[in-house]
Amino acid sequence: MNQTTNYSLNKPTENSNGWADPINSNFDTIDQILKANADNISTHAHSADQIASQGPANNVQDALDNLNTTKANANHAHSANQIASQGPANNVQDALDNLNTTKANANHAHTDYAVPIASLQSRVTSIEEDLSTINNTLDLLVPNLDGVSISASIVNRPGGIRINVSSQPVIRISYIGIVVIFEGSIIFDALSSSSSFFIHENALNIGNNTTVQIKILVFSGETSKSAIYSHTFQHVNSDFENMVIDYMQLLTIPNILNALAQDDDSLQAIANKLHSSNTLAYKIAFLQGQLNN
Repeated sequence: MNQTTNYSLNKPTENSNGWADPINSNFDTIDQILKANADNISTHAHSADQIASQGPANNVQDALDNLNTTKANANHAHSANQIASQGPANNVQDALDNLNTTKANANHAHTDYAVPIASLQSRVTSIEEDLSTINNTLDLLVPNLDGVSISASIVNRPGGIRINVSSQPVIRISYIGIVVIFEGSIIFDALSSSSSFFIHENALNIGNNTTVQIKILVFSGETSKSAIYSHTFQHVNSDFENMVIDYMQLLTIPNILNALAQDDDSLQAIANKLHSSNTLAYKIAFLQGQLNN
C-alpha cells in the first residue's frame, strides 16, 4: 500500500479491500502530530539573545535596556521648575504663581451687598399698595356689574325713539348694545358708549302704532347684563311740523277772504280784476257764496 512522503500515511488504492485499518492508523498518526504541535505552541518561548540573533531590527533586548535606563516609571512626578525648563509655553510655575496671587481660594466669602430684608419688604409692600390703588381706580373707571341693577326708559320723540339707560348705584357704563326686534326678526342693532341713544324712525322702517321688542345689553368691566322691553312706536310731530299744521289750519278759504276784506287795497285790486275777467268774477262770486254759507 502506498504511503505519503512526510508522515507515511497509508494511501489505499482504487478498488482495494481491507483499507479500514490503514485509514484508522492514519487518523492516529494525525492525532499525535496535531497534539504535539499544540503542546509546542503553548510552551514556546524565545530569549532576548535568540531574538537579537535575527538582526538589529528585532533586537528586543536593546529596547528593554533603553526603557530601563532612559524612561520614567509609570508612577512618577515632576517639579514646577522641571516643567518650566521645557520652555515658557509650559511654564507651570508661572501659572501656579498667578493662581496664588490673583485667584481666590475655593472656600472664600463675599462682602454682603444685598438689600436688607426689611428694606425689600418695605418695597414689596409699597408695590402692593400701588397695585391695589391701580385696581381700585380701574374698578371705578371700568366697574363690574355685580350688584348693579340696570334699567331703561324708552319714549317716542319727534323723529324716532329715545332710549336712556341708567344704573343703580350710578356707575360709568363701558358700552350699551341696542337691538330692536319686530315679529322675531332684528330690524335694528347698534353699539354705543353713551347711556343715551336715539333711533331715527327711518332706520326702523315701521308703521305708526307698531309694537316692537327692544333688547338692552350693558357691558362693563368683565361682566354684562341685558333686559328686554316691549314698546309701541308712535310718530311724534316736531315743532316745525306743528307750526306747519297750525299755518295750514289758518290758510282756509274763509280766513283768506276775511283777511282780504280787511284790506282796502286788496278789495280794489279784486274789483279791477272783476271788470277785466268774467271768469275771475265768477270765482269771486263762488267764494262769497261759500263764505256766506
